[in-house]
Amino acid sequence: MKAIGVRPTRGDFGLPDAYIVKPGDPWASTLYYRMAKFGRDRMPHIGAERPDEAGLQLIEAWIKGMGGAPGKIGSLPADPAEKLLADPKSAMQAARQLGRGALKPAERESLLAAADKLEVGTIRDLFEGYLPQPDPAARKLGSSPRPRTILALKGDVGRGEKLFWSKALNCGSCHKIGARGTEVGPDLSAIGKLRGREALLESTLEPSRRIEPKYAAYVAQTADGRSVTGLLVRRDERVVVLRDAQNQEVVLAAKEVEVLQPSRLSLMPAGQLAGLTAQQAADLLEYLANRK
Repeated sequence: MKAIGVRPTRGDFGLPDAYIVKPGDPWASTLYYRMAKFGRDRMPHIGAERPDEAGLQLIEAWIKGMGGAPGKIGSLPADPAEKLLADPKSAMQAARQLGRGALKPAERESLLAAADKLEVGTIRDLFEGYLPQPDPAARKLGSSPRPRTILALKGDVGRGEKLFWSKALNCGSCHKIGARGTEVGPDLSAIGKLRGREALLESTLEPSRRIEPKYAAYVAQTADGRSVTGLLVRRDERVVVLRDAQNQEVVLAAKEVEVLQPSRLSLMPAGQLAGLTAQQAADLLEYLANRK
């Protein structure tokens, strides 16, 4: 799969020196991080809302073993909670001790109190599902959102605009509204004219259900085993040029491309709203519905 010792192309989540799988270092491996987090970009997308501790132990030992060291499960450094959560690597270790029930009650309480103060982002996503959420309105959508619940809420355009352009969602990295953003996917400046609220929500929750031909992704398989996915920019007897989800053009020698075929999946991944509450999703929907 060309995942070992390979840099991630869909984001490093703020992990230092990140690789998809970094031999000997699970804490710098985006595959491990995505299995360990809650909300958006979590793996697997379907069937699990919480990290699978047995699976994580297995993957942790496997990645450590690649580095030549014994594949033993790491222990948590004896540092204050705030210090542990200041670094993604130690935060991941702390989250696993929490998830495996290995902390004393006082340690658990201190860690969760510190995590609850964190802003939305890489480290907080490791603890989100363990934090108390007494208010039902604060519950995240997760991997099984209910469209009718979102559609029944009145959204706020201003709050939705802030969410759309926030670093947490980063919608502007692939979409344009007016002169702002990047047009990898459809321009959304007048999307409220073209689609109603239900259709907009469906496209956001299930981006691969209906893909406009102009934005259909292609998958290129090369002779050296690489797989590249992106929009087809150009194809001739010399080169195949694809534009990936980061709006970067990837140029492949035509003679090296063994297979080039349309993908059934959108460049926009599923689960983009998993880390939002139903109200936040309604706010985002209201902002898009008002783009006319």
